[in-house]
Amino acid sequence: MELFASQGRRFQPTSSHSPAEDVLLAAAARVAATGADAASSNTSGEGGLGDLASLTSASALDNLDGVGVVTQGLVVVDEEDEVLVKAKAALPSWTAKYTLRSHFDAVRSLVFHHADQILLTGSEDCTLRLWSLAKRVQAKKSSCLDVEPMFTCRGHVSPVLCVTLLSISPAGSKEAEITSGRSSPMDTTTLESNFAFSGSLDGEIRSWRLGSLQLMLYEAFDPSIAGPVLSGHTNAVWSVAVRADGTLLSASADGTVQVWNIFPALLQPLSSQTASKRDSRVLSASRVFRPSNNAVPTSVLFLPTDETACAVGLTNGDVCVLNIDTGRQIHFFDAAVTKTADVTEHPGSVNALCVHPTLPLLFAAHENRQIRFLDTAQSVCLHSMVAHLEGVTSISIDPKGAILLSASHDASIRLWDVETRTCIQEFSSHRRKHDESIHSVVFHPTLPLIASAGADGLAKVYV
Repeated sequence: MELFASQGRRFQPTSSHSPAEDVLLAAAARVAATGADAASSNTSGEGGLGDLASLTSASALDNLDGVGVVTQGLVVVDEEDEVLVKAKAALPSWTAKYTLRSHFDAVRSLVFHHADQILLTGSEDCTLRLWSLAKRVQAKKSSCLDVEPMFTCRGHVSPVLCVTLLSISPAGSKEAEITSGRSSPMDTTTLESNFAFSGSLDGEIRSWRLGSLQLMLYEAFDPSIAGPVLSGHTNAVWSVAVRADGTLLSASADGTVQVWNIFPALLQPLSSQTASKRDSRVLSASRVFRPSNNAVPTSVLFLPTDETACAVGLTNGDVCVLNIDTGRQIHFFDAAVTKTADVTEHPGSVNALCVHPTLPLLFAAHENRQIRFLDTAQSVCLHSMVAHLEGVTSISIDPKGAILLSASHDASIRLWDVETRTCIQEFSSHRRKHDESIHSVVFHPTLPLIASAGADGLAKVYV
C-alpha cells in the first residue's frame, strides 16, 4: 500500500535513512504486512491502525524478542528471523535527560528556540519560563538532569494555554531569518532579537521582548520585557502561530480566528521615560474570521507550501484551509467521511495540527484517538489511524519530515514512521492529574531533541 497515493499522485517524504534505519523500517513494514490479514476485519480500506493503539510496552517492536506471538492482530515472527533481530538492535531510542521543574501547575505548551538548546514553556500557573539546557544540575534521585529557568515572564492573570517564539536577525528580512535557523557552532542568539507570544484562558494575548536571550540565571524581572497586549478575543486562546513577516494567527473559544500585524509596534524602541515600565500599548486584530459551519477553532498554523494560507482545526473534527487575506475557504476536510471502521463515535475535536516541512501534507490529532493525514494540494484525506488509548493531545514532525511524534492523556508518547505509518517507539512520561497527562510535545527544529509538557507541572527533554 502506498501511503501518499491519491488521484494518480505519489508523494515521497524528503528524508534519507542510515543503514540501521533502513533495517528498522524494513522490519516494521514486514510486521505490518504480516498482521494486515489478521487486522483486516477491524479496519477500513484506509488502513486504520487500531491494533497499535492497544500496545502499552515501551516500544512497538518490544515483542521482537525471539518468541512468535499474535497481539491484537499484530503478528510477530519467530526467533529465526535475523532481520527482525537486527531491527530491534537498530531501534532508535529516545530517553529522558532533562527535567524542568519550576512550574507550580500544569505545563500547557512549550516551544524550542530554532537553533539553540533553549526552551519556552507556558503554564496554568499564569507564567512563561525560559530554560537553557546548558544551565543544568544533577538530580539527587534520578539519572535526569534538572534545569533551572533562566527567566520568568509574569503578566497574565489566568492560565497560559499556548506559546510561540519568533527570532529576527538584525536585517529583519525573511531570508536572514531562515539563514539564522541553521545549525552551526556559532552562538546565533547574539545575532538576533527574540520575541515570545502567549495566549491565556481569559482571551488575552501577550507579547514579550526577550532580546538576545543572554539572560542571567535568577535575573530579576524587567517590566520593559513585556510588549504590547493583543486584545480582541473574548474567550480562551487555544493556539497562536507567528511567522517572520510579523503576521500572527490566533484561534479562540470565542469562535474566531484573528490575524494580527505585530510590526512595527513590537519593534519600536521604548522611550527613555517608559523603558523601565511595562508596555501599555494595546493592538487590535487586522482581520477576524469565523468558520462557516459555526464550529469553534482549536488550532491554527501557517502552511509553508502556501504563504497565503493557514490551516484551522475545529471542535467538530473538521479541518479547513483559509486564505489569510480574505478568509475564503480553500480546502475543507470533513471528519465524518474519514472515520475508520473501529471508530463509530463522534469524530472528535481537533486537538492539534502540524504540517510537513516540504510536502503539502497536514496532520490532525483528534480527541477520538485518531491521527489523520491530509493532502492540502488535492483536499483529500490520505490516511486515518487510531494512535492512542485516549485522545491525541499533541503532534509534531521532525525537521526531515520522516517521523511523527504524538502524545496523549494515556501518558504515552509515540513515534511513527510517516511513510509506513508504523509505530517505531513508545514510552510513558508524566504522571496523570485529574484525568490529564501530556499536554504538548515538540521536536527541536534543528537539534536531535524532543520535549514534552505535562499536567504534573513538569516539562521533560529527551535525547
